[in-house]
Amino acid sequence: TRRQVTILQDFKPTFLLATPSYALTIAEFMEQNGISASELSLKAGFFGAEPWTENMRREIEKRLNLKAYDIYGLSEVIGPGVAYECECQNGLHVNEDHFFIEIIDPETGEQLPDGTEGEIVFTCMTKEALPLIRYRTRDVGMRLEGECECGRTFVRMMKPAGRTDDMLIIRGVNVFPSQIESVLMEMEGIAPFFQMIVEREGNLDKLTVLVELTEETFTDEVRKLEAMTQKVTEAIHSVLGISAKVRLVEPKSIERFEGKAKRVIDKRTQVNYSGGKAMLLKQISVFVENRRGAIRDITGVLFEAGVNIRAISIADTSDFGIVRMIVDKRKDALNALRNNGMTVIESDVLALAVEDTPGALHAALSALSDSGIMVEYSYGFVSPINGGATIILKCDDQEKALGCLSSKGFKLLTAEDVKF
Repeated sequence: TRRQVTILQDFKPTFLLATPSYALTIAEFMEQNGISASELSLKAGFFGAEPWTENMRREIEKRLNLKAYDIYGLSEVIGPGVAYECECQNGLHVNEDHFFIEIIDPETGEQLPDGTEGEIVFTCMTKEALPLIRYRTRDVGMRLEGECECGRTFVRMMKPAGRTDDMLIIRGVNVFPSQIESVLMEMEGIAPFFQMIVEREGNLDKLTVLVELTEETFTDEVRKLEAMTQKVTEAIHSVLGISAKVRLVEPKSIERFEGKAKRVIDKRTQVNYSGGKAMLLKQISVFVENRRGAIRDITGVLFEAGVNIRAISIADTSDFGIVRMIVDKRKDALNALRNNGMTVIESDVLALAVEDTPGALHAALSALSDSGIMVEYSYGFVSPINGGATIILKCDDQEKALGCLSSKGFKLLTAEDVKF
């Protein structure tokens, strides 16, 4: 980074091409060493190779004193330059004289109309060495309708919002779960079960790998665990080329799946792909008669279906009761309950993480009240993992409540977060 900054100072380029996260690394280095962006000659930059948000764009522009543009490309197709932003920054123009873009349904392969989100597919029109016909990128995006105000007639695509497969792009590097698996399978004392969690802290991607120990190697001796952690960390870094935080977990603590194992939890995608709805959990509500054994019947059905209850609330009137639950296998729970003749509905709720201290919940409720948002009902539980409390909220305007709490710095949880 020091060398790159020296080049920027000595040769005075006006344009920067980098990953967005590295652009911020450059900015951070300059600030730490007393170098002002006004001393450089940068006017604009193209940034790509990893997901980045509008907030990150503004941060880059502010700290490097330039105009930040998005660029899209794939190594298999050509690299950077498949699509780019113009001065209007209202979608990316696809270079249609070289690449034909389609959007398809990732499940059926059906071509989708403009303005509909799906998987991006490219056909190379002029490439000779490695021609690609209807190449499935696994990126999720859409073709935008209408023409751009800039006057260019090339079709526009929106910034890719996520991926349909398990490949991750972390700090500009393609990472596959199979790479982690190949490392762990070669190490003694490690079980063949792991999980990758990707989060965004500030403007940088963070990869955490949960690694399950075998019964033989699981110990409470700190030195042995530290040595094992260091060994796994170095092995993963040597293969991926990027750093990852390794967390050793006890045997059989990582969830098993009958079908394909869920190796990846990409929390960046949950937020960016679905917007506010990514933070809304699905709650199951069961209507029951006010009679002895009614709740026992519900728990019995869920037990037989192998469904675990994460949180539960019970309300009643003179004639009937409502059992509200957050469960781990929602579809299995719905099918089992309905097959047993029970009336069940789904609804969206918010999960709010608060400190297990006096006044923590009051602060959140005050924020909602001051914004004119009414809480219709709520229930909570204390997490055995971090000692904090999780509060389930149903408000009269869920989207407004989501925006209110997020903007004021309260932590909202996803469905994955409440799975202990």
